[in-house]
Amino acid sequence: MIQDVVDPWGPDVMPERARRSERGGGGRAGALVFLALVFGIPAVIAYVAFTPQSGQRLARSLNGDVIDGIADDIQDVQGEVQDAESVAQGAVAHPRSPHDVVGTSYDVVPLAWEGRTDDDSGAQVDLAVTVHVAHQDGVAVFDAGRSSGSRTTCVRLVVHQFDPDGIADHDRIDCPEPIAAATPQPTPVASRRAHLETGVLEVLDALPDSAPPPDVGPAVWAALGDDAAVDAERHEKELVIAVQVLGTRDCVVAVRSDGEAAWRFTDFDRILLEPGELGCDADLYLRPVTTH
Repeated sequence: MIQDVVDPWGPDVMPERARRSERGGGGRAGALVFLALVFGIPAVIAYVAFTPQSGQRLARSLNGDVIDGIADDIQDVQGEVQDAESVAQGAVAHPRSPHDVVGTSYDVVPLAWEGRTDDDSGAQVDLAVTVHVAHQDGVAVFDAGRSSGSRTTCVRLVVHQFDPDGIADHDRIDCPEPIAAATPQPTPVASRRAHLETGVLEVLDALPDSAPPPDVGPAVWAALGDDAAVDAERHEKELVIAVQVLGTRDCVVAVRSDGEAAWRFTDFDRILLEPGELGCDADLYLRPVTTH
């Protein structure tokens, strides 16, 4: 005779035990979370409160900011031709970071330069940029202060005459050993502009009365160089010339009446000198254009 065997771990028992096991496991997990909160949070707070801010990490972050600031500043030559030496001089003049952090300073060392902004490859300038972060003591209970640090990065910036981005291209390069500064000493832009105006007026005054427009170009080139664009036109007793050094926005419009001294005409909107506009032309005086 076959008897039915009762399973002591039958279907009614197993689910209940499983439920008790699950309840027990959940309780243990909750306890672990509670212990982690009780002991972990104070440990994190203590670490933050008593560990100084890393000056090295801050220097690394600010280093990139300073390079971006230089790249933005030196690209502010839209439409003008500058040699790379002038660009290098501008790069080291006023280095800045968009974040003003107390106890930091910046050193910008020009390493080398080449080309002009109107070259296909642009004006290339190599710089060594160093950020110094000074040590600072904490000033409050939960302020551990800051450690000192520094970071030097060498970068090559490329500046073009026209750049729609408005910021110079820049890439990191290997720093030379040792870092030796070169000193850019270009002719100041203001001096070149003053020389252009003086030279044009002197050329115009030296021409004889009733001088024809074709005589103006050779006289200007002999005095100022052959990179000057010259437009000349005579209207009755007035000889009008417009001279611009190629690649720049500097334009000198000068007028000389026969028997009188030459003078510079400036009563025109400089937007007319931009690409696609009238340009540096005698018509700026003879046939003025209203732009507003």
